[in-house]
Amino acid sequence: MDKKSLVIINSIILGIIVLVLLGFLISECVYTHRINNHYINETNISVQFDDKSKKFDTSLPTVLLIHTQRCGLCIRFLPIFNKASIKYKGKYNFVALEGHDPRNYTLVQDNVTELPMVYIYDTSIGNKIHIPSTMLGDEEHFYFELDRYLHFRSLLNLDQAVKDHQEALAKIQKK
Repeated sequence: MDKKSLVIINSIILGIIVLVLLGFLISECVYTHRINNHYINETNISVQFDDKSKKFDTSLPTVLLIHTQRCGLCIRFLPIFNKASIKYKGKYNFVALEGHDPRNYTLVQDNVTELPMVYIYDTSIGNKIHIPSTMLGDEEHFYFELDRYLHFRSLLNLDQAVKDHQEALAKIQKK
């Protein structure tokens, strides 16, 4: 192979490497710009607190949604989640977290196996329920799951459940 051919091949390889790096840098800049300008979370429900107190009613279960703007099912589910937050006001706390937001990284990395992810957290009795994404396709299925949890919760003796949960936590803290 002569020198001229070697220079051409090296130039092509170097050009490809430069184009790949340039494309990567541009995509990261665009993505960072979208996050910094809150383009990703345009749904108007990023975090909802009771009235203006900015504190959750700890006696209520919390419905946590982890979603992204890059997920088609998430985008279709957000209006259903928003309607549920209105319909079930006073029965649940509702929180939606953007999965790609760096502020949510710690929570998201431990809890996401599919998108969207919906959990019902009931801290008063130490309960965490995952609602499968197959139940998030329409309002009826999602409302059914929310109503079902409220029904089962009403069957519990909450005073006893809270006491049992506190005793279990005390035992764990002693160890």
